[in-house]
Amino acid sequence: MNKKILSLVTACVLSLGLLCACGAAAQPEQTAKTVTPDVPVTGTWTIPGGSSVEYRADGTYTDFSKKNRTGTYTFLDEMKGFRLAKLFDQLEYVVCTSDKGKKAATGAVLQDLMIVYSELDNKELYYVRGGRTAVDSADLIGTWIDVYDNESKMEFTADGKLNAFDKTSAYTLGEEKDCGSSITVTDGDNQAVYAVLTYGDYLFLVRKDPSKLYLLVKESVVKNAMSQ
Repeated sequence: MNKKILSLVTACVLSLGLLCACGAAAQPEQTAKTVTPDVPVTGTWTIPGGSSVEYRADGTYTDFSKKNRTGTYTFLDEMKGFRLAKLFDQLEYVVCTSDKGKKAATGAVLQDLMIVYSELDNKELYYVRGGRTAVDSADLIGTWIDVYDNESKMEFTADGKLNAFDKTSAYTLGEEKDCGSSITVTDGDNQAVYAVLTYGDYLFLVRKDPSKLYLLVKESVVKNAMSQ
């Protein structure tokens, strides 16, 4: 993992857009082999501050974003075009097909995070799993480097301060009913809410309104990788 971190963070291999090589989302190329996922996707997944999708054990889903779209979903053993695959070998790939037989969405699942390219809406969407394990405040403390912009850092302190975006703000960790563990960042009269997920040495923040995904890695891990 350290070699992956070193090559991606220090060389800035990744740019905007988590699905594809370009900045905007595009349809990933896929293989035809279907598989059973290691981590079931069944349950409700929610865009923080937005709509949700319910995946059922019988292979059907309901997308509540527009007129309760329904269809079926399958998992593939491989799908090209997902940048996160450069960092995570554990990605699992899902394809949703509408009841009309059209491809509705393609996505990558990493534990409690799902990054989806919506074929119907032509945009990238970020979902978090409902009922996931809460994030401990101790897991946030420290300095994190943005994987996609290695000049950008976020420092969470034990006394509730966030040093990021060239300023110091206050933050609180809590639970939001639509997205689970979240941090609320307060800067004067302004507030921003982020669903928060941890995965090993990585931190995912999914901002509400407007939706944006931040992927960060512990600064200490990057320094260790560079020293080897």
